[in-house]
Amino acid sequence: DARGDGVFVNFFGRQASTFKGAALLSLLGSAKLFLCTMTFEGKGKYRVTTRVLSEKVNRRDYASLEEGIQKITELWVSALEQEIRKNPEQYFWVHRRWKTRPPEERGIDGAK
Repeated sequence: DARGDGVFVNFFGRQASTFKGAALLSLLGSAKLFLCTMTFEGKGKYRVTTRVLSEKVNRRDYASLEEGIQKITELWVSALEQEIRKNPEQYFWVHRRWKTRPPEERGIDGAK
């Protein structure tokens, strides 16, 4: 949960405040975007998977930096969700991923 500093993207059917760092770094560096996951496979064994999400992120492909951050964050969070669905028991579910709500979901008192 990135609180008020994040962008809201769909994560398992609910809007979740998500950190902008991965998208911002890839946009500013015109870099490839990867998703890396590690899955426990038994006593001392792990499987590391690396997936290229974008060969080259180009800031000029977006009308604004904010749009680029939104679209790239949506891309990597969607890929993360796909990986979590394969082994949901291995995702760190204890944190409050959906704690911060988008403005349109907040109560009259402004509660987050």
